[in-house]
Amino acid sequence: MNKLRVFYVDDDEIHCRVVARMLADDPRFAVATYRSAVEMLARLELGEQCDILITDCNMPEMNGNDLVGSVRSLQGSQNVRILMLTVNNEWQDVARSLQVGANEYLMKPFNKEMLVNKLDLLLAQ
Repeated sequence: MNKLRVFYVDDDEIHCRVVARMLADDPRFAVATYRSAVEMLARLELGEQCDILITDCNMPEMNGNDLVGSVRSLQGSQNVRILMLTVNNEWQDVARSLQVGANEYLMKPFNKEMLVNKLDLLLAQ
């Protein structure tokens, strides 16, 4: 079975390491982390594939909502499943992320079980 390619984007190095560790022992996933939305988007534009994108919402350079919109507009990336992670807990923030194309939303802080449950929901869609 081929592993699903998961890209995780967060400007915080610690969060990148934590999420990568949370998913390291799950045989379904191969995780690549990026500290820049611009860098990750460039990889997709060069033809690199991902099945699931997990992105922080609040980042410098390009925020998560802008990243999601850009990914959705890329040829061949419309089927990427997207999970937005954020500390924003206002319903307007959730609605905005879903409106631009995120499939699911998970608020920080979260634990491994919460993250895996959200990924299971994404895979069921």
